[in-house]
Amino acid sequence: MLKLLRIGSIIYLLAYCVSMTQGQTFGASIQAGLVASQIDGDQYAGYNKPGPFVGITGIAKLKEKLDLEVGISYVFRGSQSELFPDNSFPQLKINLQYIDVPLTIHYKDWLEPEQGFYHMDFYAGAYYGRLLSSSAEYSGYDDVVDLFKKNEIGIVVGGAYNFGAHSGIGVKWCRGLNYFFVTGTNGVNQNSLINRFIQFYYQYKF
Repeated sequence: MLKLLRIGSIIYLLAYCVSMTQGQTFGASIQAGLVASQIDGDQYAGYNKPGPFVGITGIAKLKEKLDLEVGISYVFRGSQSELFPDNSFPQLKINLQYIDVPLTIHYKDWLEPEQGFYHMDFYAGAYYGRLLSSSAEYSGYDDVVDLFKKNEIGIVVGGAYNFGAHSGIGVKWCRGLNYFFVTGTNGVNQNSLINRFIQFYYQYKF
């Protein structure tokens, strides 16, 4: 947790420096919500693995409708064979915990003139993920989770609706661009694996 706070402080400071250098407005937000994730290659389809996530974000206003955001979040990801597992027989499960650092460009629309905020927020960008913890059950990968790659690069596409100047809800779709396990690693003949997940969240802006 201490490491998480340190990284968050660094990102917050970097975003602040960028905004001050360009003479732009700076802000921040917190996000928390639910992740629905799956893993391509595990032989199961569907975003069946739920989990929580929480994060903080630094915001630099580039233009009237254009923002740059950089953040850090703690995300529970992975895969399981069913959304509501039947515990009467073994269920595949892969548990992954990541720290994600997204960098996104945001376009805002639907101005509320009296309060000075935009209702709609559309964005896209990339993220860096660092695997902190992993485990697996009945997956074929149970004994090789130590071979999972620690670093991940991925893409982000999302949107949010703001109720007011401070609060809103949103959803973002994320997909890794590199496999976190590659078939044949250390002679292990299992499918290559790549992450895919959706985040549903509430956010509060300062």
